Amino acid sequence: MRGVDSVKKVLIVGSGVMGSSIAQVFAAADIEVALIDVDEKALARAMGLIEAGLQTLADAGVVAGASIPSIVSRVAPSTDLRGSARDVDFIIEAIPEIPELKKKVFSQLGDFCGKEAVIASNTSALDVFSLAEIQAPERLVIAHFSLRPTLFPWSR
Repeated sequence: MRGVDSVKKVLIVGSGVMGSSIAQVFAAADIEVALIDVDEKALARAMGLIEAGLQTLADAGVVAGASIPSIVSRVAPSTDLRGSARDVDFIIEAIPEIPELKKKVFSQLGDFCGKEAVIASNTSALDVFSLAEIQAPERLVIAHFSLRPTLFPWSR
């Protein structure tokens, strides 16, 4: 099994508030991010949320304002799940809590991504283990998103 240091590229499926926030954190950690959604407008909104979130962190002195463009450039928004799933190390599914939709996405991810990629769900309520029909199901995990406390100086 590969270690966390081997994660160079992640795929975030779903560009809502959670997906865009997760993408922002990975990009700020110098990791390339493919941010996927079925809606171009949702992707544009997500990129705006990422920039605004980074500006808030810059205003608080947590992130250098000059680094915002390079962080944002590490996020590649796309509607192409198949093309974006190639060569990723880690995937986080952050789509609506609709069982049929999650089942479809997990099936596609199982077909599109490499067999070594870890597939995580940000679900808060569903049993994705019963929904996901993927090869090597042992690589499927639940990963509830939270920010590292060290990102915020007041939490130290």
